[in-house]
Amino acid sequence: MEKYIRIIICLLIVSTNILAQENSAIKSPVVKEQKISPLVNGSPFIIHSKILNEDRYIYMYLPPSYDNSNKKYPVLYMLDAENEFHQTTGIVDVLSRGGRIQEMIVVGIPSVSRLHRIRDFGRAPNKYLKKYATLGLKADNFISFLENELIAHINQNFRTTNFRVLAGKSLTGNFTVDVMLRKPDLFEAYIASSPVIGSNNDLVYRNAKTLFSKQKSFSKFLYLSMATESLGNYELIQRPIPEFVKLLQSNAPSDLYWYYKHYTEENHTTIPHLTNYNALLKLYEPWRLPYFSSIQDFKDQGGINYIKENYKKSKRLGVKVTENLPQGHIMGLAALYRKEIKFKELKQFIINEPGVNPEVLRKIGEWFLHWPSGYEKEAISYFEIWAARYPNSYIPLLAISHSYFILKQKDESDKYQKKALFLHKENPDSDFGDWQDRYSITN
Repeated sequence: MEKYIRIIICLLIVSTNILAQENSAIKSPVVKEQKISPLVNGSPFIIHSKILNEDRYIYMYLPPSYDNSNKKYPVLYMLDAENEFHQTTGIVDVLSRGGRIQEMIVVGIPSVSRLHRIRDFGRAPNKYLKKYATLGLKADNFISFLENELIAHINQNFRTTNFRVLAGKSLTGNFTVDVMLRKPDLFEAYIASSPVIGSNNDLVYRNAKTLFSKQKSFSKFLYLSMATESLGNYELIQRPIPEFVKLLQSNAPSDLYWYYKHYTEENHTTIPHLTNYNALLKLYEPWRLPYFSSIQDFKDQGGINYIKENYKKSKRLGVKVTENLPQGHIMGLAALYRKEIKFKELKQFIINEPGVNPEVLRKIGEWFLHWPSGYEKEAISYFEIWAARYPNSYIPLLAISHSYFILKQKDESDKYQKKALFLHKENPDSDFGDWQDRYSITN
């Protein structure tokens, strides 16, 4: 008995020590000082629909910059949000942070139930839908809900552009294509993951065939995919999707930007992830700098003129296209010149691009400043371009002063430091001290 009591006491001591260590970790001042954001990527709200005669939950994702800017954002409307919202917002977040796409608002629309899903997105009561269609098939009502209630609510309460994307999978993927054909101007881009195009007696196929025979211009974007499906989905997916693709190949208007991919390693559940990822990349291709393996490759493909012509296609994304290249394009090309140590060509490129902003000039100057010693004069030349183009800014003057300090040219360093102080006194700036620390002239 005494032996068992000792064992229990030992266990209690060990447990107490473990708890003490855990509590100690929790109370650690290092942990306490950290600012930890909530692990969420969206929030829900309820909208009452008079058209559907019910309340609907809606999921909202706002870009990281939303609260700290006055920008307007394109909107991705995600159907089947109960399954696809979190992965889709993750895709949007990582691609936008990586500069591959614009930041976007994501609006997730979950289905109430399987019966409601059939009601909202079904049309023809064929053998595949009939057994579920006890609530009726009212896809037109749902289109009206989207157009007149949900989109109107989002536009009224959030900062949005007119560029909208609709995405769905399976039955909602079929609905997505259906909306493109019936209400093409409701969205600019459509993403359909393994759509059950055979679910409504091939209605989508027949509507597309009729529309394409009459309408020669159709400036929209469609990304269509198909998974490796079970035999039970043959008549719903495996037969009709290839037939629909053949129709697009032969009859689609030339200005319909459409793409199709068969993801052989994905199934009906996993297909949306890669579809949405690749569709967004494909959609934003004109917005990004094309890939060049070398400066020679860049020249062979048409150089600056090719890039500018390609970028003009971004108009269909709702992007305000100007004659000046986006700053991301300039940085990408500058990195390519730097990689190949073609500094004279880089300088000429920057001189020929009058729209280069201060941030890009600063970054290029700092590249050379932090390069192995010997390139400080190269850095100064970019800071001088910066100072000449933005004569009211003290920051490039501090950068030049700092560069001469590194070169141990005290007189020049002091001269530019005085010029920077003069501009700051003329227009005081609370960030002046931070920039002085960045471009310090003390050891």
